[in-house]
Amino acid sequence: RYASAVLFTAATTLLSWPFTALIGIPIAIDMLILKRQVLEFIRWSVLSLLIILVPTVAVDSWHYGRLVVAPWNIVAYNIFTEHGPDLYGVEPWTYYFVNGFLNFNVVWVLALSCPLLLISCTVIASRSTCRAAFC
Repeated sequence: RYASAVLFTAATTLLSWPFTALIGIPIAIDMLILKRQVLEFIRWSVLSLLIILVPTVAVDSWHYGRLVVAPWNIVAYNIFTEHGPDLYGVEPWTYYFVNGFLNFNVVWVLALSCPLLLISCTVIASRSTCRAAFC
């Protein structure tokens, strides 16, 4: 399941909106810290880049006549320039929080609950010899 989770996170990040990579943070924490599957995470991340990013860069570069990495251009424009996000308007963080409910509904709620679940599992594991089924 980790393979598809990494692949689909990469797909949404590289093909739609690069900032959706934040949704992959719970997956990365689970794979890298909790399960210690570093090599599997690296393998699927690199494979995802090869499957998704390489063809995208090839097509975009061919059409534009120069090297184009569209996801990087979006991030660079919106984060690393002074005028970037101000050009089309800036919303407060609450806009994105509410927008998460509209776009991802149940998945958004589950993603927001992941940090609390991780903390709960840590507390349960440290206080009890019997682990909860979800930890």
